[in-house]
Amino acid sequence: MSCGTGECGCGCEEFLELTIKELCLPEHVLRLLDSLDEVHYARPDEGPRKPVVWRHRRKDDTCFDVELTACPVTWNKCHAELVLGRNVTETLCAERRSTLFARLVERLNVTTTFGHAGQIIVGAAEDLFGWDACLLYLYDAARDQAQSIIAMDIVNGAKTNVAVSSSNAKPSPCCGTCCKRENSWSCVRRST
Repeated sequence: MSCGTGECGCGCEEFLELTIKELCLPEHVLRLLDSLDEVHYARPDEGPRKPVVWRHRRKDDTCFDVELTACPVTWNKCHAELVLGRNVTETLCAERRSTLFARLVERLNVTTTFGHAGQIIVGAAEDLFGWDACLLYLYDAARDQAQSIIAMDIVNGAKTNVAVSSSNAKPSPCCGTCCKRENSWSCVRRST
């Protein structure tokens, strides 16, 4: 964090005036203070501490994950801690996505029906990027036909299965466009 300016959304001087309590989320301040007390009173080793991940907040109150690594230092006969922070928000998101995809593949490998496979895929889509309405088709490119596997929408505030025709049919123009595109999910996914 180059003086925290890029990550925290403030200038270098403003960043240096912040206390750790102002960077930390309000609900984590007590846990943070307990952690600092442990370091101050019970630190037997001289090496760097094990990195920990905390949620920090920017000047605009958005949050990001920071991996903090602390190492004891002595300067002018004063004991202190040098703390290095690294934004790991994207890393944690990538790890989460990788875990979700691995679980998706694992679960799809043991399913035996299109309906169950569809439920697994829709669940993974919800975990990965969320959705408000969902239509999942089994597309047969050779015959240019699509069979509806799952249709869901929000009804009375809850995600609900919606009845659709189960017969094979020529895909709608939107579905046809999506099926023919290499990155078809991007045609219809909810904007974030």
